[in-house]
Amino acid sequence: MSEDEIGIVIGESRPERIHFVANRPIRVGDYVIVETADGPVLYMVEGFKNLSELLGGVMDYQTADEARRASARNPRDRIKVGVAKALGLVRHLVEDGRRIFPTIAPEPGTSVKPVDNDLLKRIYGSSGREWAEIGCLLRRGEGVRISINVNKVASRHLAILAATGKGKSNFLALLAKRIAERHGTMIIFDYHGEYVNMRMPGLRVTVPKVNPRLLDAEELADMIGGHERGVPPESGSRQRLHGGRPGRPRLLGGAEAGAECCCDRRRQCQRQAGGAKAPTDIG
Repeated sequence: MSEDEIGIVIGESRPERIHFVANRPIRVGDYVIVETADGPVLYMVEGFKNLSELLGGVMDYQTADEARRASARNPRDRIKVGVAKALGLVRHLVEDGRRIFPTIAPEPGTSVKPVDNDLLKRIYGSSGREWAEIGCLLRRGEGVRISINVNKVASRHLAILAATGKGKSNFLALLAKRIAERHGTMIIFDYHGEYVNMRMPGLRVTVPKVNPRLLDAEELADMIGGHERGVPPESGSRQRLHGGRPGRPRLLGGAEAGAECCCDRRRQCQRQAGGAKAPTDIG
């Protein structure tokens, strides 16, 4: 065993994923390196568990207590097993930031080694005007700062994907600030008003407005929540077209529910009125 070895690849290994046994606990989200025929590969631990044959399947306290003492005297009973996914060949990650995966899986029995902060800094951190610092690397804290290339982000399609509450809006706000600091321009269609109060240089808020006179009945109904196919508007924001006077409909709230003409009933109303077209102008 080498001095820096923390595990050994076991079982079935694939280029993109390995299983290994470890000689100490390894945090989920931390990084390891494994040699392959294509060169060293950076892996991220995505699962880790501790196993015990003596304590497995125990259903009562007395037996568990006896098994615990026996397990403590037998180091082979305590097994630490992890699974890690490949992030790419180290050579390409360092040189050009590309994620190139190995074409050959590591051999079972290959050493699993830890990754030091210096290598992670070379992969995830860069300096220069086109690089913007956006945070720290998970599990390494302030030891490894992360930077992104603003020019590359702005010149390609970008999708920010994560579960609710995981920081998508915060990341976009931070990216906008970094671009503004470099006197760049970024347009945000802020449907939920999340970015109006951002503190950043040169922020300009424009409130879009629509002239209802330029919309026909269907477009106006779609805009305020009506649906011709029978799907009801969202609860709490029910607004409808009401024929108060011929040719001059007005917008009503949910409280004025009487004698209303919903968009999804427009065709029925037209038949009852002798086929007259729905009014389209708003005074």
